[in-house]
Amino acid sequence: MSKKRIGKTDFVKWFGPILDALRALGGSAKPREITEWIGEKLNIPDEILTERYEKSGVLKFQNQLAWARQYLVWEELLASSKHGVWTLSNKG
Repeated sequence: MSKKRIGKTDFVKWFGPILDALRALGGSAKPREITEWIGEKLNIPDEILTERYEKSGVLKFQNQLAWARQYLVWEELLASSKHGVWTLSNKG
């Protein structure tokens, strides 16, 4: 029996909140603004917001949002034009 990796696709639950955040923030925002908006609106506990991957030390929540953003770019719901700013596309 193979081991099942848990939590590798948790980022999909952030698709809607990212789109909601961008709409609320005027269509574009920096990742930190989006992270803060989602954290506040969804009442995400500080333990979740500050949890890090053991090996890399990267914040799990921000990493999941970054992966969700990348998939939204691939689906053309977000534009990938400007570094450091997430922007809704016409489709998004």
